[in-house]
Amino acid sequence: MGYGSTVMIFNKEKRLCFFTPTKNGTHTLHKFLRTMGWYTINPFNHAYPEVLIKKFPNLVNYKTFAFLRNPLERFESFVLFFKQKRQEELQWVFDEIGITKSIQDFSYEDMIDLIGKLPNRFDVFYAPQSKWMTFQTTEILDFDNFESELRRIAGVTDMPVPRENATTDWGKSVITDKVRAFVREYYAADYALAQERLGKDW
Repeated sequence: MGYGSTVMIFNKEKRLCFFTPTKNGTHTLHKFLRTMGWYTINPFNHAYPEVLIKKFPNLVNYKTFAFLRNPLERFESFVLFFKQKRQEELQWVFDEIGITKSIQDFSYEDMIDLIGKLPNRFDVFYAPQSKWMTFQTTEILDFDNFESELRRIAGVTDMPVPRENATTDWGKSVITDKVRAFVREYYAADYALAQERLGKDW
């Protein structure tokens, strides 16, 4: 479920655990909390809470957290991630479907049209964040306060939080009204959570 080294991460002594939606700073979170003595378990990459609880029933006794990011920013991050860091996989999809446009010129609107045609293994990268926030007891954290929230939960005040796995401007596209409308509809549950739990209206 997912790619790379981002895994389930928890603190057994303090009984704390993070659920990690994709494209929400998971690589940074993972590296930072590991330096604080937190533990990871493979292969539960970006696993949904129900999967983790079934495998590790004791997690019901843990305090759980998850970051919630502006869905429009997250969608852009998802597209840029595949354009910049998963080019071979994206090119394979292009070849299978018959897309002749270059990866660099592939727009956010183009990705909207591609969703639904992508292999199932891609699903986790653009799934609504709410799928990781199904437990009412999970504390939802504002991604806009990413560093300060990480420090608060880790119990440190001055430890640097170096960013990992960040994308660049290469291949950026225009965020059009079509993109905004798609994101608003597709991630409606995320927008509702932001209003309900964070008091934010992105």
